[in-house]
Amino acid sequence: MVKILAPQGELVEGRHYKVVCEASGSRPKAEITWWKDGMLMTDATTQHQVHAGCFINFRPMLYYATRPL
Repeated sequence: MVKILAPQGELVEGRHYKVVCEASGSRPKAEITWWKDGMLMTDATTQHQVHAGCFINFRPMLYYATRPL
């Protein structure tokens, strides 16, 4: 099972937000990567692997305006 926990409401460009992906029940352990609009998210994120999932510190940029998280 995969569950995404994201901030609610509008995000402000330049501020940092924590987005969490919880993954459970996979064998072997899930390898989590973060994608937006078909592109791997690298420039606006820092990724941290935790016991059963992963979270990123996401900093929205103008490019992400009007796109759902």
